[in-house]
Amino acid sequence: MANLTIFLLLGIAIGVLAAVMLVPAAYAFAMGAFDVSLGFGIAALITAFVGVALYVATRGRIRPLSRIQTVAFALVVWTVLPIFAAIPFVAAPMNLTFVSALFEATSAFTTTGAASYPLEKYPMPYIFWFALLQWLGGFLSLVTVFTIVAPSGLCGSLTQVAIRGHDSDDFVQTLKTTVLALLPAYSLFTLVCFIILWAVGI
Repeated sequence: MANLTIFLLLGIAIGVLAAVMLVPAAYAFAMGAFDVSLGFGIAALITAFVGVALYVATRGRIRPLSRIQTVAFALVVWTVLPIFAAIPFVAAPMNLTFVSALFEATSAFTTTGAASYPLEKYPMPYIFWFALLQWLGGFLSLVTVFTIVAPSGLCGSLTQVAIRGHDSDDFVQTLKTTVLALLPAYSLFTLVCFIILWAVGI
């Protein structure tokens, strides 16, 4: 039964990704790029359907996760989210194959900077989607470090920061606490960087 917790958390993560897809959808709509907005909207609906289905099917079945299972959860999240993040690229006017779209999404999500298609040829909503995926990937990296890598003892003092005041065996509670603790700081740091870049004319 413990594995069901992995699917519940995965459903939540997929649902969050679906919600984020609505941002470039709204941006494209505001620009008058209705076909692009529709593509993002359909991708969001597909992604939300899967996320909600996983959540509903596993709701109320949370069980403790072993250390190996938490690592498995991280691997599943880092593998599955780029697949759904690639859906908008499939609907892009560049007619990318799914493999190319998956490469683009994975590259953005892992912030590697690689691309199979020139970035400057993408419509602006897709460049915005690249930026959002990089932002999400950076945040997920921090969450992974504090909730999975740090408690394993690989990050020294970070372990105590990650699980302070909580049972280290309660992964779900640790995950929730870490996300709520990191998100405001991460968002503030993002805003500061945005203001600096805007001020210098970039």
